Amino acid sequence: SDVGVPTTLKVIDRLQKRVLLDKFINPSELNKLLRDEMTDLLTENEKAFGAGATKGPAPKPYVIMVVGVNGVGKTTTCINLSACLSVAEKKTLLVDMDPQSNATTGLGIDKNDLDISIYDILTKRSFDSRPVTLQDIIVSFDQIKFLDIAPASPDLAAAEIELVNAIAREKCLDSILSSVRDKYDYIIIDCPPSLGLLTINV
Repeated sequence: SDVGVPTTLKVIDRLQKRVLLDKFINPSELNKLLRDEMTDLLTENEKAFGAGATKGPAPKPYVIMVVGVNGVGKTTTCINLSACLSVAEKKTLLVDMDPQSNATTGLGIDKNDLDISIYDILTKRSFDSRPVTLQDIIVSFDQIKFLDIAPASPDLAAAEIELVNAIAREKCLDSILSSVRDKYDYIIIDCPPSLGLLTINV
């Protein structure tokens, strides 16, 4: 399946048509509509992919949301898209790479109560006398069993400074995610609103 710019534009087009046709104004109606449209598109894409598929393992799809300004719905889109994919029973990992940690708080996690987060992995911190791994920080949800999150904390703001002298500093996240790529159908990454080292990693 391809969930990138083409599919996003399809979703937007479908939503606009449905809202105009059915006069949706209630947020709960719009949320259900978004879930339904995402599920339909994923089903269509999977059928199209299956029709022309060749033998061998299918390539793992990845979704990266990057918009270099504030207030345009990056985090909201990441959270909603992750939720829609999980409702469609696609194993999804949401990675919060924004020091504002809004994807983390948006899923009900208190960013100030985290003992370890994505920051600790990027900067190679230790926890319980061993290096922190991605599995250590991933949080799962009983209510949404196909969705996990790698949360962030405000400490992540210091990572760009701490990684300045690191070798291959722009590939730290790639190395981190390599340990879980085969476990997820989709990995969605929420980025900060700037083209700094954290965004470059994504």
